[in-house]
Amino acid sequence: MEVSIATDFNGSTGKPGNSMRQIAEAGFTHLHWCHQWCTDYLYSDSEIEQIGNWMKEFGLKLLDIHGS
Repeated sequence: MEVSIATDFNGSTGKPGNSMRQIAEAGFTHLHWCHQWCTDYLYSDSEIEQIGNWMKEFGLKLLDIHGS
């Protein structure tokens, strides 16, 4: 069963790694990415790479994006 949650469940700004870990530990498999949704923040290439690494580490997949 695939279950999704929004990444901003614990706040929509700041580093998402801890939230992603908590999401995976709670049994969610997919993310609705909305971290920084309320800003005009654009991720750098290195930040995107780190997020991808966390997704692999935590066994998460991206379902949808809401943001810049």
